[in-house]
Amino acid sequence: MRTINAFKFVLRFAWKNNKWYVITIAFAKIIEAIGILAEIYIPKLIIDGLIEKRDYTEILILIGIFCIILFMVGQIAIWTGCKIWTMQFKLQKKLISLVMQKTARIDYEYLENPEILDMKKKAEQSYLGNASEEFFGVIKYFFSIATKIATIVGIIALLFSLGFIPVFILTIIVILNCWLKAKNIKRNFKLEEESIPYERRWQYFRDLPLNLKAIKEIKCFNLSLWVVGKFENITDITTGYYGRSFTNTAKTDALCQISVMVKNLFSYGYVSFLVCKARISIGSYTMYLSAINKYSSVLQEILENILKFSHVGLYIEYLDKYLKLPEHILRNGERRITLNEQGFDIEFKNVSFRYANNEHYALKNINLKIHNQEHISIVGENGAGKTTLIKLLCRLYLPTEGVITLNGIDIQEYALEEYISIIAPVFQDFHLFSMSVKENIALDREFDEQRANQSFQLAALGYMPEKYQDFYNREVTKLFAEDGLNLSGGEQQKFSIARSLYCKDRYIVILDEPTAALDPRSEAEIYQTIDKLVGGKMSIFISHRLSSCRFCDRVVVLSKGELVEVGTHEELMDKKGMYYELFELQAKNYRD
Repeated sequence: MRTINAFKFVLRFAWKNNKWYVITIAFAKIIEAIGILAEIYIPKLIIDGLIEKRDYTEILILIGIFCIILFMVGQIAIWTGCKIWTMQFKLQKKLISLVMQKTARIDYEYLENPEILDMKKKAEQSYLGNASEEFFGVIKYFFSIATKIATIVGIIALLFSLGFIPVFILTIIVILNCWLKAKNIKRNFKLEEESIPYERRWQYFRDLPLNLKAIKEIKCFNLSLWVVGKFENITDITTGYYGRSFTNTAKTDALCQISVMVKNLFSYGYVSFLVCKARISIGSYTMYLSAINKYSSVLQEILENILKFSHVGLYIEYLDKYLKLPEHILRNGERRITLNEQGFDIEFKNVSFRYANNEHYALKNINLKIHNQEHISIVGENGAGKTTLIKLLCRLYLPTEGVITLNGIDIQEYALEEYISIIAPVFQDFHLFSMSVKENIALDREFDEQRANQSFQLAALGYMPEKYQDFYNREVTKLFAEDGLNLSGGEQQKFSIARSLYCKDRYIVILDEPTAALDPRSEAEIYQTIDKLVGGKMSIFISHRLSSCRFCDRVVVLSKGELVEVGTHEELMDKKGMYYELFELQAKNYRD
């Protein structure tokens, strides 16, 4: 059943994206079968003609026909092979794009789940690199099996003239070969499955020195030998899996060579015996030997293709499962967002959230209303639930309990693309793309240089367009360009703020630790221009630096996932509660 489903999956994908790929493969396999039958039968006619001393012109015609058929089969094989490879390459890129889109669409929690990441890795085993030959080989295997079954029927009909016993013995030898290979494939597939988590870890350590954030830690703490040691340890484990796989294959091949030797001894000995007894002609001798060899190779290829079919079918099953992962958040809601005079109000109603496989709540019974154009600051100790609250607001997660509303309507009722189109987030772990400044600031929108200049000015980076020649066409990193920008941590953070400000049509600005990498002067510049930064938009700040709270309309204090205080800076200072305690601790450090 898995094999059938794999074939259906690949056939649907290939037919939908390029039906000529399927048609070309079918045509190539039919021509290949014609070539096999020609190689068996025509040489027999030529040899018999020579022994019987037929007219030389007749023999030349047979030779000419044989050569033309082989030439045409060869030319068609080259032409179809080139076409198939080109189309397959494009289909592989299409499949990679499909998986990329799926990864971007599935619920965020899946990307933090090791089991799902292992599933994705197993899915990639079916179509990346050389494995693409196996994935798209499913169609080739099918047509190869179909045409070779038709071919082998003809060969069997010919071989039965030798008797039932020779055909039976040859079949048993070939089936024994395939049984040995089937066991080997099954053993090796189990090893591949077991090695997947180690492969992911191996790739992590391999790429660690290329991670610009990690390499600073590696250099400053002199960790190169330590990291290399970790890499070598995991390499030993993965190499162990490969070694066992190669050993299994070597043992199987050695046993298969024994059966091949037995087959050759039997076939050459038996057919030679028939010639010596004058039961068959020399031409028939050649034909039968060719038929026996083709029968063995074609039958073995049929059984091997079935085994490969089954093997790759397991990986395609993982790919199918991955592509069918639910998209709860994306598929929720179809309602459109309309901007009215009142703007936007957001309310958390009895919202609780618990991460998967975690018995403790990250947020518990949050009730909070944020009014249109209001600036609020969310503060609290590490692990208080601040970032989790923002992830819920950005619809990266669904609340475990309760609802979040936008103008009184559950945000899940809005189409996701509609909803996120009004939000401009700057996350604590923001990411600048290895692309041009223009693409990083405008993203997928039309670039407006005047608006970009204004955004950089508001984010205290107004000097940059003048500092660098052809600034907006420069790469943001040096990964792909030597003249790429070399931004400091603070400049990168300001850049991410400028990017959120560029999106003028987004009415809710979320800044998660927006000044963490900034010096006090830059931080002051940002907060002193807070009104210019966010304009008439709602803004939500998360910051450990409580001085920022002075610039906000209200302060929300979280502790262990619960909302403990809400009010203005002055109100909470007068209350002398948790906010007062946190603020005084920071102020004391500055005063001391």
